[in-house]
Amino acid sequence: GLRSISKVLSVGQPTGPIRNITCFKTMEDFSFFIGIDISKATLYFAVVASNKLLFYSQSTNGKAGIGMFIKQLKTRCPDADLNNSLHCMEHTGIC
Repeated sequence: GLRSISKVLSVGQPTGPIRNITCFKTMEDFSFFIGIDISKATLYFAVVASNKLLFYSQSTNGKAGIGMFIKQLKTRCPDADLNNSLHCMEHTGIC
């Protein structure tokens, strides 16, 4: 469960691309939750705050599509940033 994960995360020094992370956050530290379903051609975004869906967006899976979503996020949720947003991703299973 989550206790096991947090124990693993808090033990030892992270390695690889995330080695510069010095602390870990809990769910309570985030104001925004951004769910991203990833398929080969499309990204599906859902932005949630306080258990309420703020908006849903769909874009192409590429640099332009991600840029479009970031622009929408900044417009619709100006307080959202990388420090207060948890991004959760999963593949849709559709190629």
